[in-house]
Amino acid sequence: MNETRNSIEIDLRRIFFVLLTRLWVIILAAAILGAAAFGYSRTLPTTYSASVQLYVNNNYYDDPGYSSSQLDAANKLADTYIVILRSRAVLKELKAYTRLHYEVSQLRGMLSAAPVDETEIFQVTVNCTNAEHARVIANAVAEVLPGMSPGIVPGSTMTVVDYAEDQAIRVGPAHKKHIMIGAVIGAFLAAVILVILELLDTTIHTEEYLDAAYQDVPLLAVLPGTASAKGSSYKGYYRGYYAAEKKTAENKTAENKPAPNAASKKSGGEQ
Repeated sequence: MNETRNSIEIDLRRIFFVLLTRLWVIILAAAILGAAAFGYSRTLPTTYSASVQLYVNNNYYDDPGYSSSQLDAANKLADTYIVILRSRAVLKELKAYTRLHYEVSQLRGMLSAAPVDETEIFQVTVNCTNAEHARVIANAVAEVLPGMSPGIVPGSTMTVVDYAEDQAIRVGPAHKKHIMIGAVIGAFLAAVILVILELLDTTIHTEEYLDAAYQDVPLLAVLPGTASAKGSSYKGYYRGYYAAEKKTAENKTAENKPAPNAASKKSGGEQ
């Protein structure tokens, strides 16, 4: 990062180098949040899904010469029944038919429907934490809704194309999906924090940084011994200076101190 009085230039190569050298931090953050997401996913209840398919028709099909506009009307009729399916009247009938303990609002949250490939067939899906209840509710839709269709939309009929399977399908929770999302979020947050710390770093790292940041000011000298042990920044000069002075003083003291053997021999000769 090169900083001047008027602007700040971000060195993308240095940012990349910082992310590369701190890759272990990113991997660790991804692993931690991925594990946390997996733990959260384990607390979620298991969800099962069961589906039925229904075919809707209207009185236009009694005429062998129906047109494409009439076919479009039948397609729209499927969308209409998707809305009717979630109505309070239909949900109350489902509750009475299944004799389960779910409230109308709970049944509405379990049901979803969509047309199949833009045809007159639409599929109703029930998601429930109980596999047997999901199957029972789905088949109840196939029994209740066709019987109510003529009274709701005059001239329309509904036929069951496919009932729910005997065994509901497990659809959640998706442990792998949660782990992947947690790992991606963890890696992203770690990378963002590393980049922010690098942008806020005002430490002088190299002579090239001074030349680029202060191009109008000549670099006269560099103090020796100011680089850190890893050579990444200029700091600890005084600590190194006093350490060197102390070592020099100790060496001089050791040189001036007389040897013990020589002193013993001298005193013995005088006697």
